[in-house]
Amino acid sequence: MKNIKNSLRIAFLCVKLEPRLLISPGIRMFLQTIGAVLPVYFTSVIVKQYEIGDPLLDIVKTILLFTVFFFLVDITYRIVYAVDDWARINFRAKFQNLTFKKIKEIDYEMHEKTTFLNDFTRVVDGGYRDAYNCLNALSYAVSSIFSVTALFAIFATVHYLILVFAVAMAVINIYLQRRLVKLNYNLSQMQQQNFRERGYIRRMFYLKDALEDIKTTNIDELLLEINDQVGDR
Repeated sequence: MKNIKNSLRIAFLCVKLEPRLLISPGIRMFLQTIGAVLPVYFTSVIVKQYEIGDPLLDIVKTILLFTVFFFLVDITYRIVYAVDDWARINFRAKFQNLTFKKIKEIDYEMHEKTTFLNDFTRVVDGGYRDAYNCLNALSYAVSSIFSVTALFAIFATVHYLILVFAVAMAVINIYLQRRLVKLNYNLSQMQQQNFRERGYIRRMFYLKDALEDIKTTNIDELLLEINDQVGDR
């Protein structure tokens, strides 16, 4: 329950910083529902045409209509992903701006947790990506509920065994998805650690080269000045 609340809070933060992030999930939810329901509908139409003895030309027209429709859906998907990339770039800038501003408001001496600064640095480095993925996961869950409900409604009108088969496949899919999410998370954590270690090695060489300047420079004032410049961009 706590994880769900945190996910909703992160999703609301994403929408608050960049409201245009709601455009693509809403359209994708609509397209996913259509993409799940209409193939079943078109197939039933073609089967009925064949059973009642419609001319072959009418059946071919139905198939062509089905093909053109899904071609248009594919084009719409591409447009939605382009809009989503644009909104994601804006969200990344706003999220990092927000985290940089929070740095100046933190009293580091009041924090007893030794890993606090490291955790906050991780938020600055890749927090926008995790927040964006959280919003995407929630929108995917909602769209899946809509599309699966519509499919179950259609299956129930055809035959109850189809509905039983669909439920069994859904349970298997949920189990596999959970395993896949865990594997992806573990892999991303390993990759992130490697990225951070590589970044630390680069910074170590930079610090070594600039050691003489660091000895005569007020680092606190310099870092705050850099953060102010980044926030003004």
